[in-house]
Amino acid sequence: MNKKIYINTTAEDIIKKETEDFDWASSFYLCGDLPKGWGSMEDEKLFEELEQIAWQPFEHWDGEDIYNEISKLASATRRYIEEQNSIENKPVLLEQK
Repeated sequence: MNKKIYINTTAEDIIKKETEDFDWASSFYLCGDLPKGWGSMEDEKLFEELEQIAWQPFEHWDGEDIYNEISKLASATRRYIEEQNSIENKPVLLEQK
């Protein structure tokens, strides 16, 4: 059985995965890459950067709103992946006759 076990997952691992998920989800809202070091930027600076690289449908949105939408997509996608992995890795009980 290929079941994921999170016993040895560190806070650093979780933050890394969340950062990667956010980076991936940003491509649905931005027409350019996130700026280098975006994870350590002050919020207001990051929001300004997001406004500058927003994809056309979002070009008039506030940076904080863009950030929130990216974050929601990243979180929802991660939850979906985890749920699917959980379903796929459940043992199947077979009845014996």
